[in-house]
Amino acid sequence: MKETDELLDLMAQCSGYTKDEILSGKRQRPLPALRWFIGAELMALGYSSMMAARELNIDHATLLHGRKQIEEITERRGWKVEVRIYMKFRKLVDEYRLNGTVGFLM
Repeated sequence: MKETDELLDLMAQCSGYTKDEILSGKRQRPLPALRWFIGAELMALGYSSMMAARELNIDHATLLHGRKQIEEITERRGWKVEVRIYMKFRKLVDEYRLNGTVGFLM
């Protein structure tokens, strides 16, 4: 879907990982967290957890677990890479929303 593709593009830009790597299903850090971040944004756009998980080729329970992890991520040590990527991703999404430069974010 268009929203997923646009969020994947933003995440690839923020993280340095390709879309294929992000969607690969690999559990190597920080890839699961990148999928969680995108899934949380899809859910904020109105996707159900099932729909968002399907877009990212993950189980919806994994996505819900990841959403809980995101809420706690800035309070944990050892998540520096994930926090840095998440902050860049959030900043880009917010900028695109303000500028109206990405279709679904307008």
